[in-house]
Order: sequence, then C-alpha cells, then structure tokens
Amino acid sequence: MLVAQGDLAGARARFEEGLDIVRRLAAGDPSSAGLQRDLSFSLNRVGDVLRLSGQNDGAVRAYGESAALLERLAATEPKNAWHRWDLLEQRFRIAQINADASAMRTVVGTYRALGGHSAKPFSARWIDELEASALEPS
Repeated sequence: MLVAQGDLAGARARFEEGLDIVRRLAAGDPSSAGLQRDLSFSLNRVGDVLRLSGQNDGAVRAYGESAALLERLAATEPKNAWHRWDLLEQRFRIAQINADASAMRTVVGTYRALGGHSAKPFSARWIDELEASALEPS
C-alpha cells in the first residue's frame, strides 16, 4: 500500500522490519524450506523498493542474497519447480538491472529449458517481460 501511495521510504522501512523478523525466524530453523523461501520473498520486497527508489546496487544485493537462498533450496529439493522458477526470477531481475545481455541470454535459455510459456506454473509481469526478451534476437 505504501508503495502504491508513493511512500517508498515508508515501504522500505516496513519491508526491512519484516525482513529482520523473518531473518531471525529463518536463523532459528535453518532447515525449514518454508522459512528460507519466506526470507527470499522478504529480500525481494526490499530489493523491489530499493529498485523503485533508484538504489540499484542495494537492489542487486537483495536479489543476489535471495538467489543464493533459492539456489540452496533448489539443490536440496531438485523436484520442486517453484524453487527453479523463483531462482529464475531473481536472475532475471539482476540481469535487467545490470543491463547484462549475456546474463539475460542465460535466463532466457533457462526459461526455455524449463519449458517456457507452456510450463510456467503461474502468471506474473516478470514472466511477460522475460517472454518478450525471449522473442528478441540473441
């Protein structure tokens, strides 16, 4: 709500408070995949508001930390498609911010390897943006 109202500083403060809480919970039970995924989502929220605020370095750090968590989750639960899609989203966000064409090609390749549009388990704006990137010549 705060983001929609344009209060990015207020949103960041709230998201960071939530992140602190989830960090403590996740640290108390590091084997909980659910808490680790919650931590990833909290990092995304912080990264999103940093990105909207023009603080791309901070956003990349938050997305990178999220990606590292998701890499561990994907390794421990290789049959969980959600972890792979969540990880792909983080890599996409980082490649977008860095305007990294090579990383974007890797993301598009991974997207296609996961089955592309027909295999996506949900709809999200980032997937629509990724699909548009996939259509661009490499």
